[in-house]
Amino acid sequence: MSLQNLKKKLEIEFLKSKTYEEINDMFNLLNVKLKSAESECERLNSLLNIMKLTREQLIECFECVFTSTHSDGFKEAEMKDLLYNSDYKFLTKPKEGWEDELKLKLNSFGINYPIIKDI
Repeated sequence: MSLQNLKKKLEIEFLKSKTYEEINDMFNLLNVKLKSAESECERLNSLLNIMKLTREQLIECFECVFTSTHSDGFKEAEMKDLLYNSDYKFLTKPKEGWEDELKLKLNSFGINYPIIKDI
C-alpha cells in the first residue's frame, strides 16, 4: 500500500469516528483560519507594494499628511518611517483628515493600505 493510500484510509477512518457536529466544528475552525491567512496575505501584499513606492510618490504622500515645509529627503524619510514603522509617533500634528487623504493617494498608486496610527 502506498503512503498516499494509507493517508487516505486513515483520514476516512478518522472522519468515520467523528459526529456531524464535530466535523462541522472542524470545518468552521478551518474556515476561520483560512480567512485569517487570506487577510494576512492581503496585508503583506500591501506592505510589499508600499515598499515599492518611488521617492516622488513618498513626497506626494507626505503632502497628504503634513503641512510643514521640509526638504524632499526629509519628506521621503518621514513617510517611510510613518508607513513602514508600526511604532511611528507623530512629532508634529498631522493635517485634519490625513488618513482619508493618504488612503486616496495610495489607492491612486494602486495600493490598498489600512492606515491605523495613534496620534
